[in-house]
Amino acid sequence: EEVEEGGEEESRAKKESADPYLQALHFGFAVGAFLAPVVVGVFLGSSSDGLSISFVIIGGCSIPAAVFSWLLPSPRAKSSSDREGDGSAHGEQPSNRDRGARPPSPASSAQHLPASHIDPPSSELRSSVSRRKRLLVTMATSLFLFAYVGCEITMGGYLYAYVTFNGGSHSVATEINTMFWLLLAVGRGLAVCISQRLSPRAMLAAHTGLALVSITLPFVDRSSLPLLWAGASLYGLALSSCFPTAFTLAEMYIGVDARAASIFVAGASLGEMTIPAITGLVIEHYDVGMLLVILACGSAAMLLIYLLLVFVGESPSMPSSQQASYDVVIDQLVLDDSSVEETAA
Repeated sequence: EEVEEGGEEESRAKKESADPYLQALHFGFAVGAFLAPVVVGVFLGSSSDGLSISFVIIGGCSIPAAVFSWLLPSPRAKSSSDREGDGSAHGEQPSNRDRGARPPSPASSAQHLPASHIDPPSSELRSSVSRRKRLLVTMATSLFLFAYVGCEITMGGYLYAYVTFNGGSHSVATEINTMFWLLLAVGRGLAVCISQRLSPRAMLAAHTGLALVSITLPFVDRSSLPLLWAGASLYGLALSSCFPTAFTLAEMYIGVDARAASIFVAGASLGEMTIPAITGLVIEHYDVGMLLVILACGSAAMLLIYLLLVFVGESPSMPSSQQASYDVVIDQLVLDDSSVEETAA
């Protein structure tokens, strides 16, 4: 019981410290996604070389960030002997919080450090969570990000064509598409403050519920541009901070390590590739009006997967006898994977 209470307390502390930073990180993504097309549009209509000029400007904006990143000291990757020494000196593996390190974030997977050189986020939390629960939460979160990123990219890519298909002018289509990205950026900015007051579970429930409601608004009258304005704007707001919030929710349930973060990113990347491609094939076979149907299905899938994630994440661990049998299966799978890698090498 003390271990569980300690894990919950540390998990809450990590949420309070990590969640606003994750929200701010994704707010930067949204601002860039909103401003880059605006810059291209301004220079594209004013000069014959406008496209090249706009890309030079956008590329130049990355130089200060590159210089700043180069000046930052790199984190020291602990060797196995160092980590064993820390554990033997204190009787247990010290947590990241005890060492003053920040909790893991999506950016931690981009450090390209071997998984064995990255400390677990919380020895107390991870020891109290069964392997089965870690696996199910990881898979559910990855599936959620698959649906979320796929819906976001599909909406941003085909919204312009959908508006013109339903009788809107090119200027109106541009305005509605811009409003979608603007509300997505605004929502991520607001989430930086909201995440300090609401739990990730409550935030993700609001996001998935609003996404399903907003995408059904244009179904009332597909020829109504005001309904499309409202639906697209609210849909951008609904999708705004799903990624960092889902990541933080998984962190609270299982303690996300480098391997889990990589699976999350892989699921999101597969959604980014798969769902827009499938949407394009469906639109080519039928018409662009099928966009709302696909997005409604994707939004419903997000809500169902979220409910599954909460159910699995808040369920108690399995009995020790079942856990032992499950661990044998997992260990055998790991050994099989290792032997395949050695054979390939």
